[in-house]
Amino acid sequence: MTFRFNGIIQREALSAEECRDRLSRARWARLLISVRCLPASRPVPLMVVGEILFVATDEAAVWEAAERHEVLTLNIDGLEDSGVTWTVTTAGVGSVFDPQSPDESLPVGHPLLPYLDNGARLIALPLTVVAGDQTIWSFPRPPH
Repeated sequence: MTFRFNGIIQREALSAEECRDRLSRARWARLLISVRCLPASRPVPLMVVGEILFVATDEAAVWEAAERHEVLTLNIDGLEDSGVTWTVTTAGVGSVFDPQSPDESLPVGHPLLPYLDNGARLIALPLTVVAGDQTIWSFPRPPH
């Protein structure tokens, strides 16, 4: 679906595949949680493996939310070389991932391992709901 505003901004929905592609290329995003009924946003490194998104964090509030299997939301924005901006949001029931468990090991050299060596824990978020859009800016004349 395409939306146009004043002939300057054109917003197009991204397919689930396009959203997953952008998530898989990303290294940092915002993790959104509720802390005492107030919204909170934390920057987190991320990695997508199949249909699971992993984030590393040393934030106790995030660990506790994942231990309670709360719904967590992750949001990321980007800018393509062409000037097109995009945003992707995913939400799902979070859980704590224990890489020491035989069932949940990470391969040697995994990009999130250095965070674990410095006190972070991994949170797993299934890619249950993924949505995004891109915005194309077209100006009748160059902006000043």
